[in-house]
Amino acid sequence: VPLKAALEAKLSRPVWIDNDADVAAMAEGIWGVAQGRKNFLVVTLGTGVGTGIIVDGKLLIGGNGIAGEGGHLVIIPNGRPCGCGGKGHLEAYASATGIEKTAIEVIGEKLSSKEVGLRFKSGDSKAHKVIDMTAQYLGQGLATMVSILAPEMVVLAGGVSAIGNPFDQMVEKYMNEYVFPSFKGHTKMAFSKISAENGAVLGAASLVFGN
Repeated sequence: VPLKAALEAKLSRPVWIDNDADVAAMAEGIWGVAQGRKNFLVVTLGTGVGTGIIVDGKLLIGGNGIAGEGGHLVIIPNGRPCGCGGKGHLEAYASATGIEKTAIEVIGEKLSSKEVGLRFKSGDSKAHKVIDMTAQYLGQGLATMVSILAPEMVVLAGGVSAIGNPFDQMVEKYMNEYVFPSFKGHTKMAFSKISAENGAVLGAASLVFGN
């Protein structure tokens, strides 16, 4: 569907359309924790795992315009089915949906990612195992991205990132365990400070600021 052209004709205004994780990355560079950095990743952790990649100050779009689908890196060969139809993708393990599936395996209960996060914060040992496994899956996927892109920073955004500290420290620990040794310790991990309430709006605004 040529949505951009249809909206422009209807509104008589210029319209920009892009992937939510990509514009989240642009917003982090303008207003967020990645201000002043030219090379960074934004990883949105929600019902899926989205990634926006900034290289030399510009959004990486690739030859077909949709580069940066880091959530579909294979981390477990022939692993869990992914919503895209593939198997063993990072998204099937590190998203909110992935946490729910891990909780069923470890805790034996159907819990939302938010409920797992609350139990984790309260000191529940089984919930801690679920979050630790999630951090390891995410760290493994990020290690691959870091080894290829050498970003200065990885910004965690979206609902799952609301788990907060020490989740980011756990992810960073596993990332540095898996990453190519020359990159170890050179990529800063941070939580987005704008994604919870204003990320979508600022991401959309960044399209206009960037054009």
